[in-house]
Amino acid sequence: MSLTAAGVYRHASGHHPANVVAAVAAATRHHTDTKASASAAAGAIAAATGAAVVALIVDRGPLVVRCDGHDLRPLSPEASAALQGDPARTRVVDVPVTSMRGPVSLMVVGPLEGDLHGAAETLGLALDLAATRQEAARAERLAALKSDFAAVVGHEIRSPLASIIGALQTVEKLGTADQKTLELVRGASARADRLRTLVEDLLMTARIDGRGVPVRPRLLCVVDMSREVAGPAGIPVTSTGRVPSVKTDGDHVRRILTNLIENAATHAAGSPVEVSVRELDDGVEITIADHGPGLPPEVASDPFSGSHDSSTGLGLGLKIAAGLAEAVGGTLGHRPTRGGGASFLLTLPLEI
Repeated sequence: MSLTAAGVYRHASGHHPANVVAAVAAATRHHTDTKASASAAAGAIAAATGAAVVALIVDRGPLVVRCDGHDLRPLSPEASAALQGDPARTRVVDVPVTSMRGPVSLMVVGPLEGDLHGAAETLGLALDLAATRQEAARAERLAALKSDFAAVVGHEIRSPLASIIGALQTVEKLGTADQKTLELVRGASARADRLRTLVEDLLMTARIDGRGVPVRPRLLCVVDMSREVAGPAGIPVTSTGRVPSVKTDGDHVRRILTNLIENAATHAAGSPVEVSVRELDDGVEITIADHGPGLPPEVASDPFSGSHDSSTGLGLGLKIAAGLAEAVGGTLGHRPTRGGGASFLLTLPLEI
């Protein structure tokens, strides 16, 4: 990241703090961008060293000059004049910065007091910290924009899609179409249903990213819920011990189990899929295990990111499952199945 500002300050007589490093650290402690951090540090060094001029030089040129409380344009005649001083009274030290391009130097002109090298090191740390904070803030803004965009697009698609599905269903129910037309209508209806599922996934992902998932707790028998979801696919559900009911959001748990079981059935390569439920000290654990090829290495390292190629079938479904698990106070983990395959472990607390 390139620094966008530096400071040059005239010395104010009578201010000579002994500890320059402490002055720089205190001046830059709470700044969240490089411009403010650099300006504050330059001012602190000017006051602490008693220097006539303090400048931060990036790639052999001052970026911004402040003289007598005024900002001067970089490399202007006034800025150049401000940096002209007695060479015998000028010191230049390197500033160790990893977040900026090009060499960075601290130049002090005038009476010199205090630890200038220590000040340069502290300044470098402050600039790197400010750059990290800037990147974090930028990432948060981008995530918020992504979430807002997904929500808007999802809502805009949902209404016309519902009309399309309704029209296709009406044509199918009328029974007036010939067999060829009816096959086309059924195919279009199936694809529209698939698109509706993708839109709902998109909207749920936006809610999860924005921490806007509503939770409606009610008493739930986890074993019954697991059998209700797994039964239509012919997947057996076993339970260990006396599994207690939990107070949670049943709709969210159903969606988590549906995503995980459908994912296991799809990628098990014809091998058995098993669901087991057991009691924990402070909740219950549901395991969905398959004996297929397992997750690819690039997916297994972070299966819940939602950033994997949708052609693998391991994209938004797992991210939604993990986000809903967190929303109900639980966790969702992954481990290889003994003998080959993938196992997902959902834990739920006794009560949200």
